Parts: sequence; C-alpha cells; structure tokens
Amino acid sequence: MAIGVVAALACAPRAGWAQADTLHLGALQDAAVRCDPRAAQALMQARATELRLQNLDAERLPQLMLRGEATTQSEVASIPIALPGGAEPPRPPRSRIETALEGQYTLWDGGVLARRRELERARLAAIQAQLAAQLYPLRMEVTESFFAAFLLQERVAEVGTLMEDLEARLTVVRAQVRAGAALPGDTAALRAELLGAAQQRAELAADRRAALAVLSQLTETTVDETDVLALPSLDAPLGTDAAPGAHPQYAVFAAERARLEREDALARARTQPQVAAFGQLAYGRPGLAQFREDLHEYWIGGVRVQWRPWDWGTAGRERQVLQVQRQVVDSEEAAFTARLRRDVQDDLQAAGRLRDALATDDRIVALREQVERQARVQLEERAITSAVYVDARTDLQEARLTRQRHRAELARAQARYLTTLGIKIGR
Repeated sequence: MAIGVVAALACAPRAGWAQADTLHLGALQDAAVRCDPRAAQALMQARATELRLQNLDAERLPQLMLRGEATTQSEVASIPIALPGGAEPPRPPRSRIETALEGQYTLWDGGVLARRRELERARLAAIQAQLAAQLYPLRMEVTESFFAAFLLQERVAEVGTLMEDLEARLTVVRAQVRAGAALPGDTAALRAELLGAAQQRAELAADRRAALAVLSQLTETTVDETDVLALPSLDAPLGTDAAPGAHPQYAVFAAERARLEREDALARARTQPQVAAFGQLAYGRPGLAQFREDLHEYWIGGVRVQWRPWDWGTAGRERQVLQVQRQVVDSEEAAFTARLRRDVQDDLQAAGRLRDALATDDRIVALREQVERQARVQLEERAITSAVYVDARTDLQEARLTRQRHRAELARAQARYLTTLGIKIGR
C-alpha cells in the first residue's frame, strides 16, 4: 500500500517542479518509466505471487475432505459352507452407506513444495525483469524529445539575442537619420531583418512547445515553456565494450535461466518418494465390520508411501527440454548483444565527427566575431551600409547556431549511446 501511494505521488502533476526552471534528462527518463501505466503491473504481479505462495503454504497443512456415498451392488462375498440345522452363513449387506471425514498430512514430499515456492519466486523475478525491459524504450523517447526541445530552446535564445542587437542597431541608425547623417532607407534592412527574426522566433517557440508537450505526456508532469533543459554531464567512455550487461534485457535472460534452474530442481524433486500420514473417520454400514448391518462409527489411520521408480523416461525428457530452453536463451542473449553493438555504431561515429566539428566551429565563430566587430565599426563610421552589416551579423548568428547545434547533437549522440546500452544517465 505504501509503495502504491509513493508511486501515485511521483506521477502526480508536479508542484515542486513548477517552481523549478531546470529539467534534467535523467530525472525525466525516470519519471517516464515510473509513471507509465504498466509500471503498476510490478505490484500486481508481486501480489499475485504472494497469493500463490499462500496457497502453497496451505498445502503444508492437513488436507481434509468430507465424502459421502450410498451404493447397491449385485453380489457380495459369501462363505461357501453349510451350517448345522440348515442355517445360512452371514452375508454382508448389498447396500452400503458411508459418510466419512478423510485427512492427510504430508510428512515428506521429496522437496517438491519447497521447489515450487522457489519456482514461483523465479517466475515473479522473470516477469518483473521483462516488465522493466518493456518500459525501457520510454527512456529513448524521452531522450529524443528532450534534445529536440533543447536545441529549439538554444535557438530561441540565440534569435532573441540577435533581435536585441538588431533593435540596438536600429535605434542608432534612426538617430543618425534624424541628425541627417543617414537616409531613411538605411533602416529598412534592419527593420526587415528584425521582423524576420521575430517570425523565426515564433516558429521556433511553437516547435519547442510541441516537443515539451511530448515530454509532458511521457512524464505525466507539466513542463512549462519557462523551464530550461540542462544538458546532462556525460563522462562515460564511449566504446562497444562499455558497461557490458547493463541493459535491462540482460536481467531478463538471467531471470529466465534462474527460472529454468528452478524448473529442473522441481522435476528432480518429483522423482523422490513421498510419505504421508492419513486417517478416516466414518459413519455408515457395513463399515470395516463387513457383516454388521446397523449404522455405526468406525475409523482407520496409517502411513502411506508413494514412489514411482520408473516413469518411462518422462523426467529425463523434461530435463532435456529445459536444457534446450537454456540454449535458446543463450542464443537470444548472443543475438541481442550483437544487435546492441550494431545499434551504437551510428552514435559512436557521430560522436567522433561532432567532436572534430566543434573544434572547427570554435575557430569559425572566432573569425565571424572578428568580421562582425569590424563591420560594426564600419557601419558606425558610415563606411558600409546596414545591409552589409546585417549580412556579417547573420553569418555570425549562423556560426553560433551551428556550434550550438553540434554541441546538442554530440550530447544527444552520447545520451543515445548510453541509453542504448542501458547505462543510467545522471545530471
């Protein structure tokens, strides 16, 4: 019950987050997995297993059964002798009536019940591991939406900086027009560029809202436009051998092997002898006294041993089936590992390319800043027109956007790589 309350609070619309303005990829991934409707199945399956275990515990108790029957038979046993005086020997009655309370208590079952309990727990572990693997793709969905929104966030901020700069330039040019140092047409290029930037910012903001809406749906939280998406710190080494076996699917393979081991142990236990104490308290006729015709009470008790020393190879074939299933699990794990190695190749290559690109981007931005500073001075000295300055400023804007996009793409490639391998992403 307490776990359910915690899960419900975790998936409720955020109150504490509404005051925060920084969202982290790792926290969003955890929220998406935690708030998926399928996550509640873990508690449901645990409850079902608990009930099955209680039923197994009940099998340890004496098993009682109330039975009643009334029969008539065509013949009964007779004594083939003649008594003196022509009397007939007594015969058991042909009609039988019996009501009985039967009880049995298992003294030794060869470990069957204990193996069944272990098997139930192994099945639960396998189901929960499979559930975790089914929920894991949500982390990749969050990653894609997060970086889509992040790149748009940075572009919106950069366009806003550009608009502020253009507005400042336009104020200067307007003052020059009033002073007679510039023509009214000189402001046209700046105004056109400013309007275009405003339109671009509106489009980018709309796209960002759409990406944030997807994040809100995935995490069942309210992600505001004012929230800032922070790039995660991804310091894990990139390589196909990093964190082997971290993906939750490997837990599924391990749980399946454990379940098969419990199946094998149960199959072996069922070949052992079983000993049980039994008793019967009955009321009827003729009962144990075959010649007694009145209704009366009687009882019987004892110890019963059961063993099947020969099962025509059934147990051996069952174990062979389990061995084949283990080989199937091994082949599936090998295929999954090979697929993971293929899936991360694009991200590995992209990460290497983007690191080289960022080094070049820094040099390009530095050169564009130098050109823009020179153009700004020339514009103030009336050596160039506003259109020429806008071109220089636009080139710088594009260089900065390219660098920021490469940074986001590098972080996305790293995050995709880690998520594909099953490595948890922190802040």
